[in-house]
Amino acid sequence: MRTVQKGIPGTSMPAFNLLPEKELQAAVDWVIALTHRGELELLVVNAAEADDEVDRAAVPEAVSDILAAWERADEASVVAATPQPKFKANHIIAGKQAFLTRGCVKCHGEDGRGQTPDNLRGDLKDSWGHPTRAADLTSGMLRGGQEPMDIYRRIFAGINGTPMPAFQQALATEPETVWNLVAYVLHVSSDRRRGKILEAGSIAPFK
Repeated sequence: MRTVQKGIPGTSMPAFNLLPEKELQAAVDWVIALTHRGELELLVVNAAEADDEVDRAAVPEAVSDILAAWERADEASVVAATPQPKFKANHIIAGKQAFLTRGCVKCHGEDGRGQTPDNLRGDLKDSWGHPTRAADLTSGMLRGGQEPMDIYRRIFAGINGTPMPAFQQALATEPETVWNLVAYVLHVSSDRRRGKILEAGSIAPFK
């Protein structure tokens, strides 16, 4: 619902915040229905390729498995392990240290701009095999949302279908590190707004 209402910064997805809530909810319900159908079609196609035919008797069980997975996802909403602190300089400094040492630089680069060999070559792939790129965090366009909890959720749970991993296990005993990373991401995402001139970078288009 938030995505439909606010759009996605940096993409062609616009905001539909002037439509009545009833119409927006209907659109969201339809999108969810399409996802369910797409998951089922993928399972059926993969099974048919393996067995050279569709086992129609197995379709109802597949439907039940898909719906059960969505129900489990509803119950697994990310909740911060500790309250959000009031971010200060020490959180940003600790967040930068975590960013540099916990694997973030592999895709986002040391400065958060994504100017890494994998990104420059277009080597990163999504779950469907399509080329994708880690975000330039300094662009100020955080597509998952600009609020601290939005960023916390991305770090904690990852982004399904993309190379962005979940740090739920790695930072299970370090909830303060997650918040420090959030503070750092918010800091670098505002670099340009603060007037910082960043070195020009170049990313070749996907082939």
